[in-house]
Amino acid sequence: MRRAGTVTRCLVVVAALVLAACGAPGPTSPPGGQSGAAGNFPSGNKGDGSAKPDVKLPNCPLDALDKAKGKVRVTFWYRETAEVETTLLDLVKRYNASQDKVEVVAQNQGDELYLKYQSAIRDNQLPDIAQIYDDEILSAVNTGTLLPAQACMAKAGFDLDTLEPAVRSFYTVNGVFWPGYVGLNQPILYINAADFRQAGLDPDKPPRTLDELYKTAKALKKAGASEKPLAVYDGGPIMEWLTAADKSIVNNNNGRTGAPTKSTFDNPTTHEIFDWLNKMDDEGLLLPATFIDSLLALQGKSSMAIHLSGAASSIEVFMSGGKGGSLEPAAAPFPTLDGNDNGGLHHGNGFMIVNRSAPEVQAAAWDFLSFLLEPEQGLLWLTGASYLPFQKNVADSPAVRRFLEGKTFPGRVMAIASKRIATANPDNPGPLLVPELQGQSNVIKKAAEGMLFGGSSPDQAIDQADDDITKIIGQYWGD
Repeated sequence: MRRAGTVTRCLVVVAALVLAACGAPGPTSPPGGQSGAAGNFPSGNKGDGSAKPDVKLPNCPLDALDKAKGKVRVTFWYRETAEVETTLLDLVKRYNASQDKVEVVAQNQGDELYLKYQSAIRDNQLPDIAQIYDDEILSAVNTGTLLPAQACMAKAGFDLDTLEPAVRSFYTVNGVFWPGYVGLNQPILYINAADFRQAGLDPDKPPRTLDELYKTAKALKKAGASEKPLAVYDGGPIMEWLTAADKSIVNNNNGRTGAPTKSTFDNPTTHEIFDWLNKMDDEGLLLPATFIDSLLALQGKSSMAIHLSGAASSIEVFMSGGKGGSLEPAAAPFPTLDGNDNGGLHHGNGFMIVNRSAPEVQAAAWDFLSFLLEPEQGLLWLTGASYLPFQKNVADSPAVRRFLEGKTFPGRVMAIASKRIATANPDNPGPLLVPELQGQSNVIKKAAEGMLFGGSSPDQAIDQADDDITKIIGQYWGD
């Protein structure tokens, strides 16, 4: 239940901040859209994100900017809000002021950005740079409208080895790295340290496995610390748990080494996850909620929440005003089935260069993105937008280290999430599929919610998701 008073009056603002900071996914693309372009599927990912030897990079016309007469205008479509938008616009302003050759014009398209992008292909009204979310990347690449940033990086002498290996692998499609810049979040376990102490638990020794998470939740409930100790959104981080356990939802390495031909979702690990969620729910230990309400539950209804690293600043703000001051935000690494985290990146987006633009505009787009790749901008992206560093030289820079090793709550959260990125397995980057399989309204989420809210058994929920995945494979990749 949402609390009255000052906190309640702030909820609208907090909701906007959380959605912005966490990069809440946008709507799915319409069925039968560009996502299923025949014969065009991700292949050849080698783990290190390198281009395949037989892949010829398209030309990135860098010289065209030097030859351009007058100022070159670059239209940049984005979808951020609140503090993230403020930070992004500040970066655009800084770039425009740093030189007199290019003007970047940022235009907020909201959650409908990718639907607008698909329409703009037909109308030939595309932007020059577009912010594309993870579940849209395969679809966007298959439209044939993007220039892979690796082509510009190679020509400009940018060293791809400065990228974290898992990030490089995750955004590699058809053996080529696509985004010129990246926004990343990672799952985090947020806890109320005061509740832990009330239950006789040590907040410095948080649960690392699902079994430990269950036992911790039971202890918190027994001590009366919270009504439903663990809050999750979207039915729980099922995709993240599966990837951490090196399990897929479709064959061919989650669609990365070839077009998927069958579902692999119905496996013992999936059953273990669904059985655990069902047990937690049956015993009153779980609060399945919306994206925002799962965080607001930390104001007193729940003692723990699995959410995204980008929510840290917002959590610190609204937890400080609830439950008579007894809320004490803390954070811990994402708990997995057995305590091992075998990789997988989730909850990100990439800034993509559009190849339909004039040569000098494509070159100008890269010039802007290369500006963002500088460590000074990476620090602002981290501290202002709560997006994680994805370049080794940025993560290791003195200013970023001071922030991550400091005493602020957001800094501590970002340090935990940054370590997960740095240690993620590049050979297991996570799925590269379509919105119906990994977006906001994906069939796995719907199946889990059918179990938690609709009374389905774990087996029934898994069977339903497995059938839906099989149908989607036929829709997008069938003959």
